[in-house]
Amino acid sequence: MERVNKRSRYSAYCLNFLEELSIVLKGQARIFCQFPIEISNYNVLKPDFAISGIDYYNFTSSVQLEDILLVTEIADSSLQTDFELKRLLYAEANIKNYWVLNVVANRLEIHKKPFKISENRFDYCDRQIILPGSTIAVLGFEDLQLELSSIFLNDPDPELLVRLDMFTNKKFSIKEYHRLIDLEFLKEGDRIELIRGELVEMAAKGKHHAVCCSNLNRLLWQIVSDRAIVRCQDPIELPNLSEPEPDFAIVRMREDNYLKTHPQPEDIFLVIEIADSSLQFDREVKLPVYAEAGIENVWIFNLIGDRLETYTQPCRMSSGEFEYRNIQIFLPEDTVALPRFEDLKLELSRIFPNRPTTDRP
Repeated sequence: MERVNKRSRYSAYCLNFLEELSIVLKGQARIFCQFPIEISNYNVLKPDFAISGIDYYNFTSSVQLEDILLVTEIADSSLQTDFELKRLLYAEANIKNYWVLNVVANRLEIHKKPFKISENRFDYCDRQIILPGSTIAVLGFEDLQLELSSIFLNDPDPELLVRLDMFTNKKFSIKEYHRLIDLEFLKEGDRIELIRGELVEMAAKGKHHAVCCSNLNRLLWQIVSDRAIVRCQDPIELPNLSEPEPDFAIVRMREDNYLKTHPQPEDIFLVIEIADSSLQFDREVKLPVYAEAGIENVWIFNLIGDRLETYTQPCRMSSGEFEYRNIQIFLPEDTVALPRFEDLKLELSRIFPNRPTTDRP
């Protein structure tokens, strides 16, 4: 593989990184600059920097994989190669920590926890983006703090950032997401959902959210009975690389009782979100995801405004974005019918938690 041409900007980053890393490590680890690493019988890579333990002395051959604590690439014109190709090779070699010092966007991209996705594919399941003004612990040693402001040069070019995001955001398929769960990289108690291929942490539940959820759960089970299945904070599978966990989903009966797959769009009668601190995220991120997947009915219990927002008729706008054409507002004193079950009524006064409200966004 022909190595990309190095520019002065790249060289400046290399010098800054080497200088700061040397100061921070203080002899507690060894730094190798463009020293060969034998990844496999067919791949020998020369990362910009590799860090090994202090007891590694063999300078006559390539650095051994088991001795490597961290690999770092300074990525300028090589960004796509470093991100799309080398990342996968380092993951396959079980390099625990892979850093990309992104010269294009002025940020440090940290990749951890290599895992096997399929028979011939490896990747990292944990990715973090660290901005120039931050301080980061090196190799998990809290006393070894690297000041990124001493490394980065100038503000990034906005146009380059847009192009960058086209290929630097790691997208997980639903199958890969399930693989992370099977391998216990994601635990059952982790409040994580998959939204458009990205792992998103769900907002913590406050008291009002918990009370509203409890009230709604009790009432839905009472009125729906055996005419449908009420699922509470369980996953649904959508075709746009999404597996959200709405507060409630009312789904049709299915012979396999959803043991083969989580509910698909065609199984879903109604999705319900309970929103306080998550209101903006539910409206601006999750609603378009539901609309794109063709979910016909979505409710948001707006606990900030003490009202129920119902969304129907998903459509694609001329801009290409997905929205709901019809939005209705119901107040706590109203009664509303469940979609597909017009004879089943919910008294909203029995659902909203009692509290004074001054602001109604």
